[in-house]
Amino acid sequence: VALPFLLGIAFQVARHYAGLIGDQRVRALLLSLVAGAEQIYGGGEGATKLAHVEHQAEQLGLCVNRTDIEAAVYTLKSTQPQAAIAAAPAGAPSGGQ
Repeated sequence: VALPFLLGIAFQVARHYAGLIGDQRVRALLLSLVAGAEQIYGGGEGATKLAHVEHQAEQLGLCVNRTDIEAAVYTLKSTQPQAAIAAAPAGAPSGGQ
């Protein structure tokens, strides 16, 4: 009698854990997309970067919303120095000319 109950709990725990793994992969991929947009567009250009990330996520079949993207931006900015995040894209003119 207790075995079906314990198996039910085990399956619920396994399903929950599998969901967490999937969520972590989506977060990591979204963080990568945000970092890529920062590299491509540099500082500012928030609307352009948002559109870029939304488009790339859609191409990859990720179901994310603006809140998810903003959370990834916050995570990126809180874990890296600001100068590294807002680095100008390669080939961009320098501000000293």
